[in-house]
Amino acid sequence: MRAQGMTLMDLMIALSVITILSSLGLPAIGALLSNSRLHGAKNEVATHLSLARSAAITHNQAAVLCPSNDGEICSRGAWAQGWIVFVDANNNRQRNKGEALIQVKQSNDRISINTGRRNTFRFRFDGSAIGSNGTFRICDERGPEYGWAVVVSQLGRVRSRGPGLKYC
Repeated sequence: MRAQGMTLMDLMIALSVITILSSLGLPAIGALLSNSRLHGAKNEVATHLSLARSAAITHNQAAVLCPSNDGEICSRGAWAQGWIVFVDANNNRQRNKGEALIQVKQSNDRISINTGRRNTFRFRFDGSAIGSNGTFRICDERGPEYGWAVVVSQLGRVRSRGPGLKYC
């Protein structure tokens, strides 16, 4: 009777096949992770915009979403460093003592978020946006062809489009 088992040659062939197949799949996994990161950032922006709109309606006062380095006050800077949502009781676009902090978002260092020259997104007590339509352009190191846009209309409606932007 012959002994059952694998020879060293069988193991080497199996290991070679596994190595080749895994090396073919790694680039796809990297793209999957990058796409997932972009989708997550897009969804966070849309969710926090909707949260700011909801806070304005709920509190019957203006609410603001603005970039923040420290999670406490608005700062002029990159949206990718983080942002805050707060009720702006005195309508000065800055968080002061006593104004409710609704949400804090920490930084995302692999994503770039651009809003042009817009440093705040404000919503009136009725949920409409103050100012003109606004757009968040969300991209990563792969460039605008993979980027997403989150758009806020003057009525306060939040929608997204992509992938594929003209620029970031």
